[in-house]
Formats: sequence, C-alpha cells, structure tokens
Amino acid sequence: MKTDYFAHDLVYRRKREQGETGWDPPAQVEKNLEQLMGFLGGLALPDGAGVLELGCGAGEHVLHLATRGFRAAGVDISPAAIEWARDKAAQLGVEASLHVGDVCGELVLPIGPVRLVLDMHCLHCIIGDDRSRFFATVRRQLAPGGYLYVDTMCGQPHATAMKERFDATTRCVMYGDVAGRYLGDPEAILDEICAPGLPC
Repeated sequence: MKTDYFAHDLVYRRKREQGETGWDPPAQVEKNLEQLMGFLGGLALPDGAGVLELGCGAGEHVLHLATRGFRAAGVDISPAAIEWARDKAAQLGVEASLHVGDVCGELVLPIGPVRLVLDMHCLHCIIGDDRSRFFATVRRQLAPGGYLYVDTMCGQPHATAMKERFDATTRCVMYGDVAGRYLGDPEAILDEICAPGLPC
C-alpha cells in the first residue's frame, strides 16, 4: 500500500508559517497531556527517567515531560517539526534530545534504552508492514520493565472527511491512492501491541 510519511513535513511548515502552535490545537494538547500525566501518576518511575516519543512532531508532549524533570528524547521524520521542537526547547530553557529519523527504521540515537516510550498520535499514521517495524523500534528502545503508552485513532471514523475516504477493507483513510491513517479495531490494535512480546 502506498504511503507518504514525509508529507507531514509540508504540513508542519505550513502550520508554523500560519502561527499555529503545533499539529494539534492547544486544547487538544492539553487533553492529551492530562491523560498522559494521569497514566504516569500510577507508575513508579524514578526521577530523571528516560522517555522517548516516537513521532514527536513539534514537541508539545515530550517537552512537557522535559519540564517535569524527565530525560526526554523525541524522533520525527519531519525536519521542520524537529526544528520547531528544538526552538521550543530553547525558549523553554529545557534540554531534550530531538532527532530527525524514521520510527520504522533502524534508529541510532544517542540515548540508552528508556523507561517509557510514547506514541502520541503517531501509530495511526503507520501503515501495513511498517507497523511491525514500528513495534520493533519500540522493543529496541524500551528498557526491561519499561512502559509503552499508546494514544492512537481506532474504530470507525467520525469526521465527515475521514468517513468519505475510509476504506473498510484495509481500514485506512485514503488520500487519493495514498493511505494516510489506519483506524484498526481497538481489540486488533491491542493484539498488535502485545504480539511483539511487549508488556500488556
């Protein structure tokens, strides 16, 4: 199935030029962070624990964790997004290891295995066989006893534009001949997450 992950770079450039704060509006980011921090509140992570966000975009989530004392790192395929995230880190006065890279490839990062790997809306952009490669990246980057946090689209599409483009056979939202989003059944996604031997 045809994909175009690098198309995200054009969107990030446009959003920054238009004065937006990132991919999602601030209200959505706040909701995402509220859910994430609620999850983290139930974990026994040591001070300064390493966290890696795959598909970190303009850095809203990973930089928030950096302000909370986590040793934060992020990867995104979009150079525009990483440049934006680095500028935000400088403005906030926090350190974060931010890198351009393919989350479905053989990432070489200057960080060791981390206690927490984050997916904050990246996984639903990963299509077909690339999804197993994404989870292989998770396994390589996650320390023993670590946690994977997944926040992904699933189920039936709600937005009208997505309904019109949704292919029920592949469960992909199609943009012409390019698969842009994967909306799997929640149970199937859980099986997919647990299949690589990740803690569930």
